[in-house]
Order: sequence, then C-alpha cells, then structure tokens
Amino acid sequence: LVATTITLLLIAILLINSSIRISIYSKRLIIKTMQLVGATKNFIIKPFLIKYLILGFYGSFIAILSLSFVIYFVNNKYPELDLSKNFYEITMVFLIICILSFLITGISSFFATKRFLNLKTNQVNWKIDKIMSRNKKILFERKNYIILVFSICLISSGYLFMYGGGSQDPLTFNKEIFSFQRIRLAPSLVIFGFALALFSIIYKVELLVSKS
Repeated sequence: LVATTITLLLIAILLINSSIRISIYSKRLIIKTMQLVGATKNFIIKPFLIKYLILGFYGSFIAILSLSFVIYFVNNKYPELDLSKNFYEITMVFLIICILSFLITGISSFFATKRFLNLKTNQVNWKIDKIMSRNKKILFERKNYIILVFSICLISSGYLFMYGGGSQDPLTFNKEIFSFQRIRLAPSLVIFGFALALFSIIYKVELLVSKS
C-alpha cells in the first residue's frame, strides 16, 4: 500500500510538473520580452506563481471534495467501519493534500520560470525554435498509444487479480485474501502499469523540454 501511494504521488508530481513547464514554455517569448524592457525577475515570476498556486488550490479542493464523497459513500455502505471516529486522521489527509498541491505547483512554476529567465535572448529566439522545428509533433505517436493501452491492460489485470478472497460468513476468515496473487502479483502489476502509463504520456514532452 505504501509503495502504491508513493508511486501514484510520484506520477502526480511528474505530470503536474510537466504540464506547468510546457505551459510556461509556451510563454517564453513574453517572459524574455518583459525582462528586456526592464522587469525584474521577481516581478516576472510573481504572476506565474500566483496563477499556478490558485490552480493548485482548485485541484486540492476537487480532490478533497471527491475524497469526502468516497468516505461518505463507504461509511454508508459499511457502517461498521464508523469512519466518523477517524476525524483527526481524515483532517490530516485533507491538510496534506492542500500542502502538497501548493508545494508542487509553487516549486514547479518557480523553477520553470527561472529556467527561461536565465536563458540568453538568442537562445530563446532561435535555439528553442530550432528544436521545435525538429519536433513539430508534440501529440502522441502510435507507439505512445500502444504503450498506454498496454499499461491500462496491466492495471486492469492487477485489479482483477485483487478481486475475491472474501468469505460468505463474516465470522469466518479466508486465508486466500493474503495469497501471492492478491498481495504480491496484483499490486506489482498495478504499480508497473501506472509507471508505464506515465512513461507513455510524458516521454516525448519531457524529451523536448529537456533538450531546450
């Protein structure tokens, strides 16, 4: 469970970071123009930082709202869990979501903007455009879709392998719930599937940005 959580967290961080970098990359000429007319680095970074912090707040709000709905549904479906007793733990989870959203968006937007501020004018004007001319297609290629579909199949297979292992009698424990299939194989397939999905989504975009 911890490994799955860390993997999903890393995937979220990489996806958010890549999205912010691509968004700021599209405004590289505006950033450099502001710098040429005398704007300080802090003045240029500030609006980008505020914008993505607000987007981070919206994202955390949607995540907390969705999680609240899931907790409410599970609590009604399985009242014996009595999740309302875990108010402190649930509040801490919500707080961590907010803190992580602000940290990820703030740090990513700061360093992405700083990157283009440190470029020389000629690098912004022709070096990046030269790279773009070599990589006109930013959208997925066929191999990206194939890898993505394969990763979805792996994730689905992992969740299917987790299915079952319960007992008809709630007082009877079924050892099958801790079998190799559900404890080792299924989580491994899910984690590998998510990692493969991440690779298929950001591979070409990351390659393009890293070259710039």
